[in-house]
Amino acid sequence: MEFIAQSAQAKTRGVSRNWSAWGHLYDLAIHGGWEPQGTQHFGYDEVGFPLQGETCSPDWCGTYFSNDGQVVTADDARNLADALECALPDVPDHDALEHKLEKSISPSGVPMIGISPETPINAFEYFSGDGKNLVKEFIKFARESGGFQIF
Repeated sequence: MEFIAQSAQAKTRGVSRNWSAWGHLYDLAIHGGWEPQGTQHFGYDEVGFPLQGETCSPDWCGTYFSNDGQVVTADDARNLADALECALPDVPDHDALEHKLEKSISPSGVPMIGISPETPINAFEYFSGDGKNLVKEFIKFARESGGFQIF
């Protein structure tokens, strides 16, 4: 499943990642001191599209982990970016996942190299090496977005 963050401002493009990456960005931001304010949701129109509005739906739980078009406010997005920037120096410059790679043979006999789904991976490992650039891109997006919706 895909996580799509769409900017509140048309001039800033959206960001698309997988849900695993979003979960690790969230964890990294928490490590960096982010205190999530909770998302807002304004309900749905008759076709099922998220509404924009001033009053948050009273039955909304504030989650960041669904793709219901919920809104991360501009303040929350800036705080998220600041926290990610604080955590970034703790993310290794080298590939910290390399030692977790395993060789195996697929059921059809094809050799494979990968990380087992049972192997725990933390946010620092996930974004290590070249992955730091993904964090930097998201920091820029969150700062410039004016808030964003999660789809």
